[in-house]
Amino acid sequence: MVKRRIFLPLMLMLACFASTGVYAVSVEANVEYENASDYYRRMVTSMQEKHWREACFYGEELVARFPDSPLSFETYFTLGEASFNLASYEKANEFFTSYLKNDPSPKYFQKTLAYKFSIAEAFDKGHKKHLFGVQKLPKLLKGYEDAIALYDEVITTLPRDPLAARSLYQKGMLLLKQEEYTKSIDTLQTLIRRFPRHALTPQAYVGVCQVYATHYENVFADPDYLDLAEINLRKFKFDFPGESRVQECESFILSMKEYLAADLYEIGDFYRRTKKTKAAAIYFSKILKKYPETSFATKAKRFLAKKEFQSALEEVKYEQEEEKQALEKKTLEQRDDSLLVEQYEEMPVIEN
Repeated sequence: MVKRRIFLPLMLMLACFASTGVYAVSVEANVEYENASDYYRRMVTSMQEKHWREACFYGEELVARFPDSPLSFETYFTLGEASFNLASYEKANEFFTSYLKNDPSPKYFQKTLAYKFSIAEAFDKGHKKHLFGVQKLPKLLKGYEDAIALYDEVITTLPRDPLAARSLYQKGMLLLKQEEYTKSIDTLQTLIRRFPRHALTPQAYVGVCQVYATHYENVFADPDYLDLAEINLRKFKFDFPGESRVQECESFILSMKEYLAADLYEIGDFYRRTKKTKAAAIYFSKILKKYPETSFATKAKRFLAKKEFQSALEEVKYEQEEEKQALEKKTLEQRDDSLLVEQYEEMPVIEN
């Protein structure tokens, strides 16, 4: 019964949407014309007057009635523009794709790809898609996958164009939003390699550090990722000396160190609370050595300043020194043994 209560209103809502036309046009727009040029003329006039729905009506009538007319090629582009202005981005993309596919030498090639990039941005920013791809149904679906596909189309078609650089950056950050961390880093690093002096390249360096830091926060604090983030930071400083956004990278890296220091501090504090001072001192000293700039280093330093921790550290240092000397002694013994073996093997054989 509960399912029926939810299902019936949904069906009624869909029926209401389906009962309305995609384009509401005036009575005059329903007049049929005998040739393509008349539809084309009315379409152009509607575009000039910013009557986008009427322009769509005339354009669709033209390509449906006169598919072989030379005017139909450019009409697909105009239909894309009109649909774009109506925020009907799925339909606009379909028309722009048809324009590129059908026109052997598209006059508006660059402009079409710019529109496709703008459509990708709209989906990226949260513009919804129609249910089941049906224009008469409400817009409820996210268009992130469509955005990525459109960014890829621009990147592939115009690989060295500034629009490709923008597409790479937008795609990389969208992949971060979708928690596709490896793909996001690969995309941003492609931007850095392909466009080393583009205005977005410094932001791509920051983006790489942001991806690593977000992975730390949401997935796992992998020390290897900290190393990779610091390599990215060094390259950033080398390529863009004096760039103010370096501080953003440093901030992300500091947040990563805070996660790693927090893990060490948690273990050290456990040993402190269980009265295992020596073990606690080892972990607290690791924090000071590896992550001295973190807030946990300040906390660890307060404990290490206490007398019992100082004594524990001295004991640890003494034990470490003994281990070091024992290891050196063992190494020397192994070297001496190997020398004796070599000398024995080199001794001449005395024959009877």
